[in-house]
Amino acid sequence: MRSSDRWAAALCCALLMGCPTADDDDDRPFGCQIGVWHEDGAWEPADGAPVELIFGFQGFLWISTQLRSDLDGPDVANLRFSASIDDGAPFGGSQPNVALVEDGDARYSDEVQIRLSNDEGPEPFIGGVMALALRGTSGLRECTAEATVTLQDEDPCIHTDDEPICDDDDSAR
Repeated sequence: MRSSDRWAAALCCALLMGCPTADDDDDRPFGCQIGVWHEDGAWEPADGAPVELIFGFQGFLWISTQLRSDLDGPDVANLRFSASIDDGAPFGGSQPNVALVEDGDARYSDEVQIRLSNDEGPEPFIGGVMALALRGTSGLRECTAEATVTLQDEDPCIHTDDEPICDDDDSAR
């Protein structure tokens, strides 16, 4: 075997084994912020804002947030969150492989759902103050963001896969 053949074989093995690339060694932190999208398409930082409780048809209850990162942030991040309501017991969750898409001078994620334990519907949570911390990681890179939000229930509908079901059929959105 010629030396160039050995080099090519070693390179192929390295690629197949997933050896780190220069990007994998990047350990620079990236900035991020928790926010919410409004129906008019505007993005707003979540800290201090009211956030809508979303009630699903099988009793699921969640809030919908988004992550905004610096433009030099990663294309994809694994997200973990920790939250507590009215200084109650903390709870957490994760959402892997969240795409962060460039839009203007930042990157934005799709919906990041923060699911709440729900035995009684949204009523016990309305007006509650949620402290939320989110950590995004991508390889060696990471960011952390915190927000304090007030939970509200302005949307009277139950959300399904198709369309929301509302008290009167005319108000289905």
